[in-house]
Order: sequence, then structure tokens, then C-alpha cells
Amino acid sequence: MVPRGMGLALPVTVGLRQQPTGVKLEGKFSYEPPRIDSYHPRNGAPRGGFWVTITGQHFGHVDTTPTAYLAGRVCMETYWISNMQVICRGPPGVGGTAMLHHIDLKFEPA
Repeated sequence: MVPRGMGLALPVTVGLRQQPTGVKLEGKFSYEPPRIDSYHPRNGAPRGGFWVTITGQHFGHVDTTPTAYLAGRVCMETYWISNMQVICRGPPGVGGTAMLHHIDLKFEPA
């Protein structure tokens, strides 16, 4: 059984009866990557400061202080809420009706 976690290309240690210390295989396991399913609101004031709720899957079982980006610009604040939700405060200059063409989240491995 694999413990809860997040990250890419993590090591795996395989234990054998003949070799109780195990064999470590580097870069052989990855958790499912975060997936954004929706976000709301779809637009905001160009001055920034509005809150955006991002929902999806695989955001992690602990707060790893994610960084959210709206339209390629880093949010003023980002907060991990759960494995399925992150909120962020939009930065200035990304508002208007075409604001949220691109949403991205970056996480640190747990």
C-alpha cells in the first residue's frame, strides 16, 4: 500500500526476505498530478483583489503552500483548503471578461 502524498519521480524501496534492508529504486513512482476541474468567478475587476475558488482533484492531503497563477500572473495570496479546493486572490491586471483563460497551480512535494 502506498501512503498518501504528492510528487513526481519518487524513490521506491523494495524489501526482500533475502535482503531485509531493501533495494531503493530512484524515480519510479509518481502520484496523480493535480487536476483543475473548475474555477469561479470566471472574471473579475482588472484592479485585482477578487477571490477565485479553484476546485479539482489531487491538490494534496496536507497544505504544501501552493502557488496559484491566473493568466500567467502569480496570485496575491493562495490558500490550500483541501485535496479538492484552493482559493487565491487575483493579482492586478488580470481582470475583465477574458481574465481566466489560464489557471495553474504549483505544489511542493509532501
